[in-house]
Amino acid sequence: MGFAATPLQRRGITDAMLVRLAAVGALTAFGAINLLAGAQQVWPWLLLGFVFPLCNGAYALVAHALPLQLSGRANTALNLAAFAGAFALQWGLGVLVDALRAEGFAPASAYRIAFALLFALQAAAVAWMLSAPRAQRPGTQAPG
Repeated sequence: MGFAATPLQRRGITDAMLVRLAAVGALTAFGAINLLAGAQQVWPWLLLGFVFPLCNGAYALVAHALPLQLSGRANTALNLAAFAGAFALQWGLGVLVDALRAEGFAPASAYRIAFALLFALQAAAVAWMLSAPRAQRPGTQAPG
């Protein structure tokens, strides 16, 4: 991501644009993976592997959104939230799959339901991100 960011920025593609594009691409790929089976999943997995690292641009967005002296703390907090969130998400999905299996669902069905819920949560997050007003950098004024 860092290697590609500078040439892309020269062409007018910002980190924020890349993060938004990556989020939509990852959501699309994840949805396709959940809907397709077997060998049909190859292309969505490749797409997910390509776009998911672009989401790391969020660290640059956080660093640029705050004064320089706070950017390290902010990125550390983002990193902590990412790891804690990943743990909670994986644990929660496991609990949901186990609960569905205890209710009589086949393993494949239990996973599809859990991943469909995850897809819905991701879709809501991406929709919120795309509809949120664009933030101003500290110390700058809105165009008037």
